[in-house]
Amino acid sequence: MGEKVYIKTFGCQMNERDSEWIIGRLLSEGWELADNPANADLAIVNTCSVRKHAEDRAFSLVGRLKKIKNQKPNFKIALIGCSAEAYKEEIFGRFPYVDLVIGPAKENKFLEFLKEERKILSVGEEGENKEFIPECDYRRKRFSAFVSIMEGCDNFCSYCIVPYVRGRERSRPLKEIVNEVKFLVDKGYKEVMLLGQNVNSYKLDSSSVGSLGRDKNNGFIKLLEEIDKTGIERIRFMTSHPKDASGDLFRAMRDLEHVCEHLHLPLQSGSDKILKLMNRNYTLDRYLGLVDEYRKILPSGSLTTDIIVGFPGEEEEDFEATLNALLKIEFDSAFIFKYSPRPYTSASKLKDNVPRQEKERRNNLALAVQKEISFRQKMILLGNNLEVLLEEHKNGVTLGRSRENFTVEVEGKLPRGEVFQIVVDEARINSLKGKCLKKIS
Repeated sequence: MGEKVYIKTFGCQMNERDSEWIIGRLLSEGWELADNPANADLAIVNTCSVRKHAEDRAFSLVGRLKKIKNQKPNFKIALIGCSAEAYKEEIFGRFPYVDLVIGPAKENKFLEFLKEERKILSVGEEGENKEFIPECDYRRKRFSAFVSIMEGCDNFCSYCIVPYVRGRERSRPLKEIVNEVKFLVDKGYKEVMLLGQNVNSYKLDSSSVGSLGRDKNNGFIKLLEEIDKTGIERIRFMTSHPKDASGDLFRAMRDLEHVCEHLHLPLQSGSDKILKLMNRNYTLDRYLGLVDEYRKILPSGSLTTDIIVGFPGEEEEDFEATLNALLKIEFDSAFIFKYSPRPYTSASKLKDNVPRQEKERRNNLALAVQKEISFRQKMILLGNNLEVLLEEHKNGVTLGRSRENFTVEVEGKLPRGEVFQIVVDEARINSLKGKCLKKIS
């Protein structure tokens, strides 16, 4: 039997993909997956530092791993991801029993570092994108796959640590991405999720600009066009930044057969004052104009968002502006978070002047408002036919996801990995229930 590795991933889908990439390399070297760190020879904790809550959970797990290390001296612990980059050598001071601290830009050398018989600290914002190696490919899901199209971010939103831990924007070559999608099609995957901190700012490499005759600043739409030709049945992407989103993107979503009708467009606040403090580079009016244009071009498209409450300087009238924006726009769903200061960010230098209890109140009120909106939006779908990719059996039902990114439940065990047309007969806050009409693919 080979050595065993346990991995726990916190945070975003990009972290999920990074974990898959590392596991794929380990499996190709003869390692086996363990479902419990106590049964493993190596534990990898892939951390997130975007929000303090996720960071605290990751550090709590690292703390619990000390007991295993005491019982098994050869047991190795690797702390990777954004918190590794954020805290660097401080990790060893807090957790001296950790063996490897590796930032996102250095994770492509994980196997090399693992073989070293010493503690490893490898961080630094600048690095190479992870190379796609087909023979080492591993995916946690069977029918839907993450595909990273770029790393890093150049936006420097005042609350966001990402540019400091994942570095500046680095786009993968178009041909490499397309080849990865073709590989997934050949493996039977039905759907890809294209990942980037801001996919709209994807840039074509120089060879693609020359061969395709396209301005590199319009690169993401050209990438969608090329992936649409690969034979993949569904294309999703996340995340878009409002300052870069445009009617050209919405028309591409409408016209390209395999691009799904779902847009995640983080608003963050309904107050222009707070948006300026956040360095978001758009106003509420600009955002509302994008929403109107999107819904005119894609009337049946879904729209989701992110909201931060309790940002420094957020007065009651600013929070009310956010609630009014939620009511006006009527998002299908929203991720709503309480602000927490993050290292390195310009917002961390501002006085965190919204008390914890007030942040809780605002968060709960915004969640309650969005809960009602989400349910109303789901009710509109009663009687509609949706194309649903079935993915999971759970408690006697089959769960899937529509092109619009709605979770849909169907009674009984239906074949996973197939797309069915389903008529919606029950609406819930976070999901829909329906009956199968026919198999599509």
